[in-house]
Amino acid sequence: MTAKKKQHKNPFMKVKTLASEITSGSLMTEALAFHQQGQYEKAQEIYLKVLEVDPRNADALHLMGVIAHQRRNYLVAVEFIEMAIELKSKEALFYLSCGNSLKELNQIEKAIENYEKAIFIKPDFSDAHHNHALALSQLKKFKEAIRSFNQSF
Repeated sequence: MTAKKKQHKNPFMKVKTLASEITSGSLMTEALAFHQQGQYEKAQEIYLKVLEVDPRNADALHLMGVIAHQRRNYLVAVEFIEMAIELKSKEALFYLSCGNSLKELNQIEKAIENYEKAIFIKPDFSDAHHNHALALSQLKKFKEAIRSFNQSF
């Protein structure tokens, strides 16, 4: 069964929807460029504009969380990333990011759960295996940590 596109009775709504998708896409490209250059303020400002146009943009929510993590505001990071996960629950990277912030909050068990979800979605996700192994070793679960670490290669 294929997914159906949004059907609009009003042709202007279809045009408006397409315009907002194009706008949010070009804004995301611009924001990512700033983000990659370490210009977090500019990137965050643009991610917020994307969310004004498309409040359900999971990628913008995730990247707002990434910026919060990079600024060591881990609680805010988890909040944004969990909102992204609610919208896009099959994105392994989101679980990895959430796990990383939870680990910084010393919520190791929850971090491990997130790493395991990332691995379940993407079994060859080496970063998730690596961080999973590190978190397991913090709990002194060394055999499991070694197994997970070996999967990171």
